[in-house]
Amino acid sequence: MAIVLYSEEHLRNRTEQIAVFQNHGNFSGEDDAASAPEFLLESPDPSRVPKNEIWAKPSQEQLSLDIKCIPPGEKCVEFDLSRGCEGPNDPYPSAKIMIAGGCSASTAVGQMLRSILDLQNFTHPGPCKMRSELLLPRNNRCLEGEENMTGAILNTISTLDRFGQRLVAKFFPFQVGSVDPEIHKYATFDAFSLHRRNVFDVGICRAMDCFNRKLGRIFFENGTTSTLCFDRRKHPELNFKIDVDVDEMKKFMKEEAEKTADKGYLFNGRRTNAYTAEDLTGFQTSDEDEDLRSSFDAWVGVLSSLRVEPNRGVIDAFLRETRRTAPRRRPKSHRFVVMNAMEVRERIFNNSEMERFQWMWRD
Repeated sequence: MAIVLYSEEHLRNRTEQIAVFQNHGNFSGEDDAASAPEFLLESPDPSRVPKNEIWAKPSQEQLSLDIKCIPPGEKCVEFDLSRGCEGPNDPYPSAKIMIAGGCSASTAVGQMLRSILDLQNFTHPGPCKMRSELLLPRNNRCLEGEENMTGAILNTISTLDRFGQRLVAKFFPFQVGSVDPEIHKYATFDAFSLHRRNVFDVGICRAMDCFNRKLGRIFFENGTTSTLCFDRRKHPELNFKIDVDVDEMKKFMKEEAEKTADKGYLFNGRRTNAYTAEDLTGFQTSDEDEDLRSSFDAWVGVLSSLRVEPNRGVIDAFLRETRRTAPRRRPKSHRFVVMNAMEVRERIFNNSEMERFQWMWRD
């Protein structure tokens, strides 16, 4: 297998990036001493955080390896059963899973999760930490023709482990059954669930991506019909509009709200902890300290759910630095997105039957 050394410039930039977050201020509070920035480079005493996993900084050998997300032509490493849950040897590191449906803002949340784990020395700074939809056969390089995805996921874990990386992946809820519960006999998985509280936004997104064509017709800004569907995401310079089917949207919103309702998905016989995109990304759409704190608390919760000891100083620094340097991603007014805005407001958001959804409309 081809092994590529990281350049000196890459490692120097990485060291400087860590230093920025080391020197950044922490949230004030009683827990600050347990989350001091030096934990970026040194593992804290395990006795102080007995319930969660903690990793020391990666070895120089691991830092020098880059598998480019399993190079073309290379075979996956077969899962070693002796390192499975019931094997005699040291087990593989637990996999960390985000269970999220379509249009849940999982791409943005996944990028943030990758960055926070990076800064906590979760694994070496390679390109493979956040892998998407590995339960889709076309996305899994370790699939060998079988429909059961258990073997493919286990081989992905062992391949990444060979290069000092840990599996952090997104699973779609409707695909979890292709590995659950069988896979838990062999490897340890920690998971959390992600959903969007604003189900009207979810409906618009799924209509525009063509996941649910009943919810409305999609147009370009000039009024011509769009057939881009999911590929619209490749064109952030374009604006799209929706002519909402009010009856279908009302039905969808009720069903989606009931389906999620801040409830986690079943995984390994129990419900995962559930978090919302609004809480995890709210710090980017607002200047209010309260929203920053809500995002901070939510990210602490996510890492705890994944059994990763949250370094509060790192999380605080990451959120503040991202808020300072990144442009505000304020959601668009629905009046500029919904072509039949007056009808939608009257029949959905000014309807007593839909009172609990009124806050979701943005003027």
